[in-house]
Amino acid sequence: MEKDKAVSFAILSAVFSSLAIVIVSVGAHSGINPILFTALSGIIGSVFLLVLMKMGRERLTLAKIRRNWHDILGSLAFRGLLGTSILYVGLGITTGIEAIFFTKMEPYFVMFLDWITGKVKIRRYHVALLSIHLAGVFLLATGGSFSLSHLEFGDLLIIFAVFCFAVSYRYGKRMSRNIGPKGSVVLTNGLGSIILLPIGLLISGVISHGLGSTAWLFIITNAALSYVLSITLWFASLKETRGWIVSALRAVGPVAIAPVAFLFFGQTLGAGQIVGAGIIVVTAFLIAREHV
Repeated sequence: MEKDKAVSFAILSAVFSSLAIVIVSVGAHSGINPILFTALSGIIGSVFLLVLMKMGRERLTLAKIRRNWHDILGSLAFRGLLGTSILYVGLGITTGIEAIFFTKMEPYFVMFLDWITGKVKIRRYHVALLSIHLAGVFLLATGGSFSLSHLEFGDLLIIFAVFCFAVSYRYGKRMSRNIGPKGSVVLTNGLGSIILLPIGLLISGVISHGLGSTAWLFIITNAALSYVLSITLWFASLKETRGWIVSALRAVGPVAIAPVAFLFFGQTLGAGQIVGAGIIVVTAFLIAREHV
């Protein structure tokens, strides 16, 4: 039952993450500095999580921090600082829909890193299943039209950010078990956001002219979707489920928010994208069965 719950958490995390990516992309293209966007969202989300922790049973103590300092630093570096900030910068300067496809390459990186560290034995069935799954992501993101010659610098940044996220899985799994999901988010993304805040303020020039109400709306919405919901559920799912499975299930997110894209942005799926969505749903179901 706990593992079934973990799979549900992974899928919900993907849905909220995809919604957050839409918010980040729109906000970044509207002129909000991506580093400042990252920092303020992370700080606001972490403050809210601290309030929830105070109201609940999860406690963040100095003893826990001392015992898990190595995992905290690793997760802070690769997820809280490098991965998140580079992803937001990449989303802010790329214009290709292929960016969605690149963000879903993560399970390959996770599986490869687990393989080279000897933590998991890769089965051919899993590789084949992931390949079909990624083909569905490719069709959903691109409609079948894609050329490596059109890669943008933002796309390359997104790929590197995804690799950083993949590295963070090894630390996130232990942190979730030893510290708890909410505390892990605070120590990873909250601390990372505090470090990034002065940089964001300096390069954005916001000190002199401030942020408008629309910018704050984007930031607060992203804080709720990304930090309070998505990343917290991601840490929770890692407690009982293998990293590559959690990562692969995140591809369900873009399928789930397709109706949102239609309602708010008038975006519809073509025939190739509908086929891709179907492939993702079927393979996600088969991948979810592998968690037992």
